[in-house]
Amino acid sequence: MATIIYQNQTFDKKQIQTLNLNTIEDIYLRDSLLFCQKWLQGCEIVEVKTSGSTGTPKVIFPIRHALQASVAMSQKFFAWQGGEKALVCLHTQYIAGKMMLLRGLELDWTMYLQTPNNNPLATFEQNLDFAAFVPLQMQNVLQNTPQKLMLFSPNANIIIGGASVSHHLETMIASVGNPKIFQTYGMTETLSHVAIRRLNGSSQKNFFPLEQVQIRLNEQNCLCISSPTTLFQEIVTNDIAEIYEDGSFRILGRADNIINSGGVKIQLEQVEQEIEKIFEQIGLQRRFYCIGTPDNYWGEMLTLCIEGEKLPENTEDKLQKSFQGLSNKHFIPKKITYQTHFTETETGKVKRQALL
Repeated sequence: MATIIYQNQTFDKKQIQTLNLNTIEDIYLRDSLLFCQKWLQGCEIVEVKTSGSTGTPKVIFPIRHALQASVAMSQKFFAWQGGEKALVCLHTQYIAGKMMLLRGLELDWTMYLQTPNNNPLATFEQNLDFAAFVPLQMQNVLQNTPQKLMLFSPNANIIIGGASVSHHLETMIASVGNPKIFQTYGMTETLSHVAIRRLNGSSQKNFFPLEQVQIRLNEQNCLCISSPTTLFQEIVTNDIAEIYEDGSFRILGRADNIINSGGVKIQLEQVEQEIEKIFEQIGLQRRFYCIGTPDNYWGEMLTLCIEGEKLPENTEDKLQKSFQGLSNKHFIPKKITYQTHFTETETGKVKRQALL
């Protein structure tokens, strides 16, 4: 029977159905149990918030059948038999956290529910078959408590989603022997992941769609998706992609992250991937992003925004010199600026902000 364990409290499926939630003081626990209660009572429509990482947050209302299709697709890929032990440490207001709860309810999991934090395994001691992390959580686990991966059974899986996986994190994951670790591709509108790529062991460069997921590119090279989770209605994403003969695909960046600098179109994510490697080479551990800033000559000037105080002059000079080794001369930032603290969405994604 599906069970939720939160701190020192345990709730099984039968208890959740009839629980008086007014007796629950912890807001996070109460909200999570309310969602589960509505599901177990047969609700046909679920309210889900988008994160707002690419625009104004909104609410969508997927139907029960589509959400069950998402569970079934993941169950088939990971070969879940039911009764697994899973860590739920993503915010349950959003689709990733909600889908963890729904998988557990539908497949009779034991779910260890946590309020989201940067290292979900720091004080955790139970054996696990499955967990879903955002990249920051995975990085903190590997940097600070790598021994905790021994909690995962030999056939266990970890999925990472919600934001891009950096080159540094991908390198760290590649050396992990167990459990199997995957990066997911999906969004609120597709009701969690619709494609997956392996990051350790037999690692993969590209994403492979789950069974029954159909993809194509439109005239703007944006990825278009239809699947059981969308009731086979096509979702046109804002992701510029490449599709390969084996059916896999790779995301190059977002259409709204292309700037025109001096007549040259630049995909900001491609620039950031190369700059990240330079940061690693010179030992610079700062978050950053690139953006186009208005300029009378260039139209949009490629600008590198670094989080924190201004770098020492010798470090910035070293950075500028390293830029000369970038694969494309147009990838060289024409300006470096600083922001004390980056703005984040509620799910921890950095928001690119227009810089004047």
